[in-house]
Amino acid sequence: MLILVFTTVWSYRYTRLAWQLAEPEREQSQHVLQRAAWIGVAVGAVGIVFSMLVILFETMQLLIYFLRAPQAGVPVIQTTGGQAASWVSAADIMSLMALVLTMSGEIAVLTFSLWLLFRATIPSPEFPHVGNALE
Repeated sequence: MLILVFTTVWSYRYTRLAWQLAEPEREQSQHVLQRAAWIGVAVGAVGIVFSMLVILFETMQLLIYFLRAPQAGVPVIQTTGGQAASWVSAADIMSLMALVLTMSGEIAVLTFSLWLLFRATIPSPEFPHVGNALE
């Protein structure tokens, strides 16, 4: 919850920075803008990772519950309509866990891509011409 509150406040800070950018006499330095953007990216990534860990934990609890149930599955009772009850099995929970783990891999790829982008955009004292490769 603290991360959610911080990202909400930080998003409000983005609106303040936008108003300052719109007024030429109150122009912010590039360093302040980059720092604000990187803090937002870092806190957003931490929030995503924590959310995914909670989802993974809850999915594991459901999987354990469903594995203890009879192998046919657990009936899901629908309160609307006259249709028969449908069944949810442990295989459905394994599918959900696979989706969560796939999303974890995608977040790792995103993290490494952002790191590579950051490293490619800063000039190197050893190779000053390489830092401008993206321009």
